[in-house]
Amino acid sequence: RITCDQCFRSKQLKMTCKGRKLLVLTVLLLYVVHKVVSQAACNCVDCKNILEGPYPGTYVSMGDSTETGGCLYRDYTTRLIIRACDTGTLNKYKYVQCSSTAPTECTEPPTFSDFGYDSVDWDGSKLLGAKATYYCAPPKTILGYNGTAYYDIFCAAQFFPYWQGWLNSLISTSLPVCE
Repeated sequence: RITCDQCFRSKQLKMTCKGRKLLVLTVLLLYVVHKVVSQAACNCVDCKNILEGPYPGTYVSMGDSTETGGCLYRDYTTRLIIRACDTGTLNKYKYVQCSSTAPTECTEPPTFSDFGYDSVDWDGSKLLGAKATYYCAPPKTILGYNGTAYYDIFCAAQFFPYWQGWLNSLISTSLPVCE
């Protein structure tokens, strides 16, 4: 704990401990007020088609401001996530409101037999957190994998609406081959 006698003193600026505390509290309060006001001024819509600038494309809202901190969007084609807050007037980049919606479930997982697997254990769920386990019967092996006969993929947020495989690989229409 620093006492008043130990407070920082310089030739250019002398400030008491109470003055330093008041300054820190004032700066903190101004920061909080700025954040609240700036988020309240955001024009968050369900979908924005950004026409120009560094991030053109169609972006769908990832949830309301209480869930995301305000105006968080994802382009489901490029998987890019941006925060696009605007006040509705004098925006930096032009956009038009659109009607696209975000996917609510993962795509169909790849067909097991197309990649040499013998079966897949999957309950049919395509919701976030779903899992499908592919079986590669010995003596066949999964090329480039760890030597087990099972390969798991997950419906995960990182690549949503696509599946995620080993070492965070994107699984859309292909899998490591079982041969």
